[in-house]
Amino acid sequence: MKQKNKELLISNYKFQNFMEVYVVSNTTRKVLSVMVFTILFVVISFSQTDSNLKIGYVNFEKTVESYYKWKDLESMYQIDLKYYQGKINEMEQQFKDLQSSGATEEVLQQNLQQLQTRVNQYQQELQNEYQQKMANIASEVTVKIAQYAKENGYDLILNENGVVYYNPELDLTEKIIQYLNEN
Repeated sequence: MKQKNKELLISNYKFQNFMEVYVVSNTTRKVLSVMVFTILFVVISFSQTDSNLKIGYVNFEKTVESYYKWKDLESMYQIDLKYYQGKINEMEQQFKDLQSSGATEEVLQQNLQQLQTRVNQYQQELQNEYQQKMANIASEVTVKIAQYAKENGYDLILNENGVVYYNPELDLTEKIIQYLNEN
């Protein structure tokens, strides 16, 4: 294998931001849309009998990302990511040293395989550690939104992503962000 090809392989395995949070498939989006429209239908039907129905909406993604616990988790993730990237850089340097020392093709191939395996292990470790923590924070935000709704007399709070139109006066995002970060 030529040196450029090996370097290209190494660069292809460098860390990338592999944490894709809340990626929703098209099927899931369709199901969520149907659920939202069903809820809206029920709300509209209910509102015809009760004119005191209090509804709001929230940008859930913005709310989660503005929560101090999420920001703390992002900071911890960046620190861990730099740590693992440093380890990978060390391994890459060792590989380059092997190349320049005239190591055999077999040794280089074996070392490259080890490097690729370690990169995959590091990615999996980070993903396992942070995916559950992120899910816990999202669940906590959901609970806090429900608490806010109860404390402030809301009958329904919708995620703005599933709403076709809303009156901007019904946006509770900033109020809920403040509520989250105060409590």
